[in-house]
Amino acid sequence: MRILQILQYRVLHIGLKWENIDLDKNKINVCMRVRKGTIDLPKGDKIRLIDLIPQAKQALLTQRQLTGLSTYVFHSKEGKPYFSETSITQSIQELCKKLHIVGGGGLQKMRRMHNTMLKQFGLPLDWILHQMGHETDEVNRNHYTGTITVDISKIIA
Repeated sequence: MRILQILQYRVLHIGLKWENIDLDKNKINVCMRVRKGTIDLPKGDKIRLIDLIPQAKQALLTQRQLTGLSTYVFHSKEGKPYFSETSITQSIQELCKKLHIVGGGGLQKMRRMHNTMLKQFGLPLDWILHQMGHETDEVNRNHYTGTITVDISKIIA
């Protein structure tokens, strides 16, 4: 369940190391990515610091208790770090099935949910784009934004 919390608040990066998380300053240094088992720079070579929101920090603190002195934040059941989107997606799908979460899926679905949630809460677009690692909102709108509901009762006449 914790992994779903972490995913919801967008701190799951495959191959994320504890040394890249500053729990005192509430920042994550996105300085690498793992694709198909290969470690390289983030997409577009965009190394950046992103904010660690309180809910994600709490989930990470719990995760830290489980991983102990391990270098990596996320492990498979066998205790090996995730180096493949497929392996972590399978784990997420198994967990969603176990928890009876319909339509639970992979990292892209979680990214979509996270982006939609940030927009739903009315956070500044520039901040959202930075968190997501995008320069314009086009990708967010076309691929990572679900249905946003608006409380029209808050509109002042």
